[in-house]
Amino acid sequence: MTYSVLKVPLNPNQPTNLLYCEKYAESRKVMMDIVRDLVSATKSKQSLKITEHLLLAPYCDDISKRDNMFIKEALFEFISSCNRNI
Repeated sequence: MTYSVLKVPLNPNQPTNLLYCEKYAESRKVMMDIVRDLVSATKSKQSLKITEHLLLAPYCDDISKRDNMFIKEALFEFISSCNRNI
């Protein structure tokens, strides 16, 4: 079974998901590196896991609004770089 950057098994019977499709692996890696750098730089004593919820939720209590804005910016840059309509 193939795993994505987010470590979730891919299901070939489901519609293509930008967060898991191998076609967008390089763009996803850039986004994940940006988010990882941000998460590692946060002053929180707990370690944050990069999950779909962190990327897609409107707000996450574990991070500041400012950091959440940067995460969403990285996500939208990723979506834009895929040149897909959603």
